[in-house]
Amino acid sequence: MTPEEDVRRLVDAMLQEAGWVVHDYGQLNPAAGTGVVIREFPFRRGVADYILKVNRKAVGVIEAKPVGNTLGGVDWQSGKYVNNLPNILQHDFDPFPYVFKSTGNQGD
Repeated sequence: MTPEEDVRRLVDAMLQEAGWVVHDYGQLNPAAGTGVVIREFPFRRGVADYILKVNRKAVGVIEAKPVGNTLGGVDWQSGKYVNNLPNILQHDFDPFPYVFKSTGNQGD
């Protein structure tokens, strides 16, 4: 398993434990729950690791990085997603009010 796959496995488990329904972009079911997470959402300028949706509206993004990465160093990456929201993504906020970064380590 690659470091990227390992962190996604950890983040997926944490999201599911918190009550979120996690879907890959290609298998998205927006009616699966109140809180749905879309994994690997494509943007014009990259792919967001996770998009958070509440009641079918996008409210946030999570950038996942392998353990050992400095999370402050990926602010630019999260910023390019929250400031370039595609029209296909239903949202009431521009930019998103919630921007998270995680290594999957609960101490981060």
